Amino acid sequence: MTKSFFRGLVAVLLLLQSNIIQAQSGQFYRSRQTGEWATASNWEWSNTVNGTYTTATAAPNNTANSILIQNGHTITINSNVSLDETTVQAGGVLRWAENTITINNGPGDDLTIAGVFEDARNSATLPNTTPGCMITVMNNGVLRVTVEKNNKDGYASNQNGNLSSNINWQHGAVFDWAVNQKFIDRKSVV
Repeated sequence: MTKSFFRGLVAVLLLLQSNIIQAQSGQFYRSRQTGEWATASNWEWSNTVNGTYTTATAAPNNTANSILIQNGHTITINSNVSLDETTVQAGGVLRWAENTITINNGPGDDLTIAGVFEDARNSATLPNTTPGCMITVMNNGVLRVTVEKNNKDGYASNQNGNLSSNINWQHGAVFDWAVNQKFIDRKSVV
């Protein structure tokens, strides 16, 4: 084999590696199975929304074209996640167990909940949002708070510029207060 053949082979391999590493940006992601958000094998991706999906080599982030949590899958967030154009299908669950979520503003809704978004962290913080981002809780979609230390009133109250101004509650949407603590609407407190 000649040196030029090996140089050509190395060039092709470097080009392929570069495309694989950069493929996350602009890909259409969907959950492949239940598991941790940061585990690439829990995801599959495609170059087109209705194209052929293959097992992802990287977990999605806010540069993906879209992210879909499919019916029957529970994706758990245990590490810092930045997302955009994310949909939780009816029957799907996005469970926030640890660290932070940043919801970025892009075209359309930035997080659509037709299934369940569950805030199960033992923390008093809300998701981070970029200006103009929008979360839509669909008819029969559920936004669930399960731990008492959560800043739960920030999901529903518009006090001090909290998250609620970024949430579109459609008719039939559910705010599931799954904690053993009284909910206080700060707007009605004198």
